[in-house]
Amino acid sequence: MLYFCSHNTGTVAANILDMNTQEIITPVAKFIEWTFETVLVPISSGFNWVVIALGLGGIAFWLRLQKKYTAKAKQSGNIM
Repeated sequence: MLYFCSHNTGTVAANILDMNTQEIITPVAKFIEWTFETVLVPISSGFNWVVIALGLGGIAFWLRLQKKYTAKAKQSGNIM
């Protein structure tokens, strides 16, 4: 494929290398793989423990609130 570009010396025809899809996709895939190996894998263990701790904390908080709601409903006679 040819394209024309204008320089100080005049118009010059230059060849553009024909690229196939693999030449574009392969570097992107290698970057994504590198991201997983160097960023996500090292932090995955700590992140998993944080998510588990937040989940357990949320369950404990909800059970405490539910106990209060149940006691209040029993006291007022609105329990089902």
